[in-house]
Amino acid sequence: MKHWKIAPLVVIAIVALVGVAKAHVVVFPKEITVGGFEEFHVRVPSEKEEATTKVRLEFPAGLGSARFKPKAGWNYEVEKDAAGNTAAVTWSGGQIGPQQYDVFDFTARAPKTPGPLSFKAYQTYASGTVVAWDGAVGTKTPASVVQVRDSASMKGAASGGAAFGPPWLNIAALAIAVIALAIAILRSRAPARG
Repeated sequence: MKHWKIAPLVVIAIVALVGVAKAHVVVFPKEITVGGFEEFHVRVPSEKEEATTKVRLEFPAGLGSARFKPKAGWNYEVEKDAAGNTAAVTWSGGQIGPQQYDVFDFTARAPKTPGPLSFKAYQTYASGTVVAWDGAVGTKTPASVVQVRDSASMKGAASGGAAFGPPWLNIAALAIAVIALAIAILRSRAPARG
């Protein structure tokens, strides 16, 4: 098989791997402003060939008490700490089928100081298997991290900064660009037909 015929298959494989790599419980937005009242979205994909039936999200210290948006087909149970702040929430009663995802919403006030907020999540499947998304950044099962920025740095990013995303995504994008360039070169060197 010609190189220029193989290359598109490699691109498809890389895109598929990128999709798998980012399929974990993630809290959005990835950046918020100190002291701001924010709306958060928890994206939960089912990665196994069975339905997700329960999701527990643990809240980092410093985040203000949360309010939750009702979700049809799901119940939620909130746990609070001694100070009355939200410590965790568990959504249950619904299902997220294989190869599907769902989003759960809540609002909360950001801390008054900049820094990372780590949200640990525990995803339960129909068989009772629990996947713990509570590892460090860069591990196979990372907790979702939201960065709290001061208003000055957020304005700077909006006016002139660039958001590059996770390192693995940048590497994958670079690999795809290199392969695309290689395809173009190989096609230009291929002998003309007929």
